[in-house]
Amino acid sequence: MVINAYLTMLYKRSVMEDTKCYFFAPSCPFFYQLLTTPKYSYESVKDFTKTAKMLHMDKILLPVNISEAHWVLAVINLTQSRFEYYDTMIEMPNHKEKGSEILDNLESYLIDEAKAKMNINLDTSEWKRVFYDKLIPHQNNPYDCGVFVCQFARSISQNKPIEFDQNHMQYFRRKMVIDIVKARI
Repeated sequence: MVINAYLTMLYKRSVMEDTKCYFFAPSCPFFYQLLTTPKYSYESVKDFTKTAKMLHMDKILLPVNISEAHWVLAVINLTQSRFEYYDTMIEMPNHKEKGSEILDNLESYLIDEAKAKMNINLDTSEWKRVFYDKLIPHQNNPYDCGVFVCQFARSISQNKPIEFDQNHMQYFRRKMVIDIVKARI
């Protein structure tokens, strides 16, 4: 899977550069499905992380596949106390509602994980939810969502602005293949 391979390389770079980003994709590309099928269950993923290492990061990045048809990126931004949602097709019917559901589940997961791994009652009631709809590029075809998710993750993990759009996707698609083949970003 291209997304998993690319995000694994981003994670390795993050570790080497100490950017304090945790990526779910490298160890389990379908973590979110495990967490929520058939409904939210922390029990189904409680052994996924052995320590509280993730909770000491600045950001936690989670690619989510919606209905085996569309990729989005959810980010738990621990330094800014907010949940972020990146969907290049958010204007489509039910996408914002699905984003809200994803962020609800990630909030529950974060609270449960903090309690289980650190014995902390994490209060997220004041945390913001940010749906990036106007500030990110939108795709104009049915197949570039995975490339967008990988590039969002690259920019976010490096604390760089998102400065690309649909016109860059063919370039990024080729570059990602080359990066994966060479096993370096």
